[in-house]
Amino acid sequence: MATATKASLVALVDIFSSVNKKSVAVFLDQLALMIESGLAPGMAITALAEQQDDPRFTKILDHISRRIHTGTGMSAAFALYPDLFPPTSIVLIRAGEEGGDIGGRLRRAGQLLLKQVETQSRIKQAITSPLITASACGFVLIMVVKLVFPKFIALYEQMDLEFPLISKVVFVGVGFINHPITLFLGVSVVLASIIYRHRIQQRLFNVFLRLPMTQPIVGKILCANVCETLTYLHKDGVPIHRALNMLTVTTPFDLHREKLTDAQKRLMATGSLSEALEMMDYFPPVFHSMLAVGEESGSMDELLAANQRLMEEEVENLIDAITAMLEPVVICVMGVAMAILFVGMFLPIYGILNKLGG
Repeated sequence: MATATKASLVALVDIFSSVNKKSVAVFLDQLALMIESGLAPGMAITALAEQQDDPRFTKILDHISRRIHTGTGMSAAFALYPDLFPPTSIVLIRAGEEGGDIGGRLRRAGQLLLKQVETQSRIKQAITSPLITASACGFVLIMVVKLVFPKFIALYEQMDLEFPLISKVVFVGVGFINHPITLFLGVSVVLASIIYRHRIQQRLFNVFLRLPMTQPIVGKILCANVCETLTYLHKDGVPIHRALNMLTVTTPFDLHREKLTDAQKRLMATGSLSEALEMMDYFPPVFHSMLAVGEESGSMDELLAANQRLMEEEVENLIDAITAMLEPVVICVMGVAMAILFVGMFLPIYGILNKLGG
């Protein structure tokens, strides 16, 4: 369930990833076993690289192994590939380097990543049907707009008719879609999305975090992530301020990093985690209340774990509700688009018939 909440945010980062995340999760588990057996990390990664079926993943592991052999820390080497190793994995590996239990942290990172893969697979299955419906309708509309509608427009232009407003709008839309510049604009948008991917991700995250409709979902996802990481690190003896610093340096979102930095400064000044995390105004109010109670009662680990489960359950319910509504919404939108196009295109035929009848 931990990765169920993270899947929604991480999808923005993972969408361009070319290596199967399940292979990465299996690799982390195998690496943990080899390190626990006494093999040096660089040698273990080199040995595992030779066993990978994906040549891209093999090349990445070879590069990581070379960096480790030249003195780079394992967490720093893995952090070079944030599309493959999510922030939580980097935090756990770094904690393992500092605490000496690198094998256990690698195994835990692999388990979390595998859960994330399973959750993403479930979400993809849920949206497959709406995507197929939207793709089929979109293909039909494009073919009609490209091949059929221009002939009707050419026919109408030869007649002295007064077109209704909806027809004029459809004619303009069809003309724009069939204009050569539209293809150029489409290709430009795709290329810009790839080149400026990181900047677009940051802007989208900032928008989602501020919109009233999406802020509760994003806030709960981030809250569950923070609770989970702090719970495991604190149980393993990592001081709270150090755990919070690990979260700060590994988060992929600039706005969230700024908030965590402010929270870290406040924690050093006040010594209270609940007061420090009040800086995260997008976290649910119940989280702040439960965390304050946990600090006063000395059961912070239990309250963090309870908050994590609560946030994950709420987000999972929201995801299920959204995916259940998605297909009907897609069908309605595509139906309205088809109705507007066909009504606008064929309504002038009544004018032609009236003119002929007159």
